[in-house]
Amino acid sequence: MERASFYLALFLILRGDVEPRKLGLDVGAINCDVSEIGASLLREDLDPVTRSLLPKAIAQFYENYGYEVAGEPDSLLAMTAFMAQLAKTPTEESLKA
Repeated sequence: MERASFYLALFLILRGDVEPRKLGLDVGAINCDVSEIGASLLREDLDPVTRSLLPKAIAQFYENYGYEVAGEPDSLLAMTAFMAQLAKTPTEESLKA
């Protein structure tokens, strides 16, 4: 599976649009609200001030690549969708991102 398809499939599974088994995956049910999972929540290695600035920094990073996100920019869904978008156009610049 090419990278763009992989990230798109992962995004659709996490968003709840596609059941993993429909893609031949036997991972069981995803029993959590993935909209609550974000980098600012998971990055416990960062101090509180840096963690609070993480969504803004990630949003700026997206903007630099011409990507707009609806919702929280540091969410798992947004980051997966961004990776799918980058993988669609595998240029040297997108691979560096």
